[in-house]
Amino acid sequence: MLGNKLISWDSVLQAVYIEKPQLKVVLTIGSNEAVVNLVKKTLDAPAVLVGDRTMVPLRFVSEALGEEVKWTPGGSGGRVDIRLPVGVVPVVPEEKPEVVQFIDELLGGDYMEKEPGHNSWTNWISTDSYGYLNKDGVTYTFDPPDPRSDRYGLTITYDTDIDNTRKIAEIRKILERYMPDKADEVMVAFEEKRDGNLRKTLDGSGFVHSYSENGTYTNMSAMYYGVEGFDFIQLMIVFMK
Repeated sequence: MLGNKLISWDSVLQAVYIEKPQLKVVLTIGSNEAVVNLVKKTLDAPAVLVGDRTMVPLRFVSEALGEEVKWTPGGSGGRVDIRLPVGVVPVVPEEKPEVVQFIDELLGGDYMEKEPGHNSWTNWISTDSYGYLNKDGVTYTFDPPDPRSDRYGLTITYDTDIDNTRKIAEIRKILERYMPDKADEVMVAFEEKRDGNLRKTLDGSGFVHSYSENGTYTNMSAMYYGVEGFDFIQLMIVFMK
């Protein structure tokens, strides 16, 4: 984080993400185009890698983030001043819950976004959850603690029609962090269901397993809707206050 800005790096896409409330700038190494809130913008010069550092066009990024840039010549080169316009108060982003930060770390960027008025049923009430739908067939939704409920938690939905070893490794890391003694047992059951042994009931869903460890428990359900492409496994990691 830099000031009120979140900065993240995607080594696969070779892209840098610079964000603050209601604004997101994406620059890709070697590209003369940037994306500002989903709108493409032309750059005078692309972002480049110099050693292990990412160099970005300073004026473009600063102005895209709503800041003023002033160049004053002099000395051996000159001076660059970057500041907010007079009267503008910087907005400090709300800190994400620890579980959400951990998911973002696994995903390699600032991906979990707040979804007002939505929840994934781990606390049984409507709340402002965080969610991320992964293109590789995995959805993460986190319901943060709420004074009206004695529980909160993370729901992981895995599309069994997509075989993604990296996503399965992510799920294991989550279990190892929050249920270390039960992680292996849960993953064995998960792999059994992922291999096609889904429990199929008349209503299309089947409760399969429940695991408990030190006030944290996991419910695993296998869902089947009789339509190709709609089989999935859902893990609900629930934390009790």
